[in-house]
Amino acid sequence: MGRKTKKQIATEEIEKKVITERSRVIEILNQTDTYSILLDPLIDSYIDAFRVYEIMYKRWCDKGFPETDVYENKNGAKNAVKHPLSVQVDIWSEKKLKALERLGMTNKSMARRVITGGTTVDTSTGHAEADPGNKSAVVNFKDKWKKKRGNE
Repeated sequence: MGRKTKKQIATEEIEKKVITERSRVIEILNQTDTYSILLDPLIDSYIDAFRVYEIMYKRWCDKGFPETDVYENKNGAKNAVKHPLSVQVDIWSEKKLKALERLGMTNKSMARRVITGGTTVDTSTGHAEADPGNKSAVVNFKDKWKKKRGNE
């Protein structure tokens, strides 16, 4: 068994973080009773974004978090531009956040519906419904068409 290179060690560290993050996400979804096997592709997408973010963040960290980089154009003039790793960290951070939103794991998704003692209040409209889980399919269908015709 040979010595591991720094790159192999870094890759193993990131994989440990990825495995931990995946189990954390699934645990949170299970605790909130929102996990379904149908969410696995979305979780995988989030984990891919998480992995790339961690790699870019580590590279940026290793360079000392530089804010700018010097760019030389065709004429030889030197210009300061935002560091490319900083840009990548920002992009992948946004992708992670969007994936978490699609999984329903942000405050934004929590604010849509609030459960308050037997009624569900839709905060976007402010209307309260009687417990929607107790309605029959026929009643739900009739209510749907009443609302479309404006006969509430």
